[in-house]
Amino acid sequence: MAVTLQEQLFSWLSTDTKPAGVQNGAQGFEFPSMKDYFFYEGIWYPKPHLHLPATTVWTEALVGTGSTIIGVDWFQIESGTTASSTAIRRNGNGYTTMAGVQYDIIDWTKAIVFEFMLNSYTQTSTGIARVTLGKATGAGYANPGVRSIGVRVSNLTLEGIVHDGTSLTAFGSLVLTDNITYAIRLLSDGAGNVQLFSGSTRVGTTAACPSTTGTAGDNTVFLETGNGANAAAYNFMVGNVRFGFGS
Repeated sequence: MAVTLQEQLFSWLSTDTKPAGVQNGAQGFEFPSMKDYFFYEGIWYPKPHLHLPATTVWTEALVGTGSTIIGVDWFQIESGTTASSTAIRRNGNGYTTMAGVQYDIIDWTKAIVFEFMLNSYTQTSTGIARVTLGKATGAGYANPGVRSIGVRVSNLTLEGIVHDGTSLTAFGSLVLTDNITYAIRLLSDGAGNVQLFSGSTRVGTTAACPSTTGTAGDNTVFLETGNGANAAAYNFMVGNVRFGFGS
């Protein structure tokens, strides 16, 4: 049964009533009130504050005739029309600084929120698209092989994917409608559990999420698509990529 995500927002009058993580601030900042967090199923999650600036930190890798990436805050990521064409957009600077670790490390022991909008259209029957957080900057078009969270879309079926540093786990399932935009959110609680939402509907959960500090350099957002064996373009759109990190 689908579960509605209820964000319980509170205002606190003094720091004495705030959890320690909030007093210290998320992402290295001192937040004045609990409006910067939401409470869900016993966990305080940071509200996403960081919006990746699309014009400066992104790099791309294109394989195949006609592969292209278009857009500023919204990216149209399109594979070429030759078989095995791929298109990748990744934030080359990492841009996931967290309090308490060096700048290019994700501390998966902390609560993390990763959210974005996506739209899959003119897909191919063998094509696969992914949106992930945690791969290394130099990684190519492939499932994550290091601590990561995200989603994978194959022939209009979306599923969550997580890698705990040892193995990849797929969970949940949502059938998409062609050329319809979806709001996707992943909640990682820092203890190995992650929940996947489309809008306010919970799509799936797993206890296979990373829950230990990551490796330096494994902190990149990847937006990628490939047409597989089909000699046709696979168009995939992603925008409003944001995340929040607990402290």
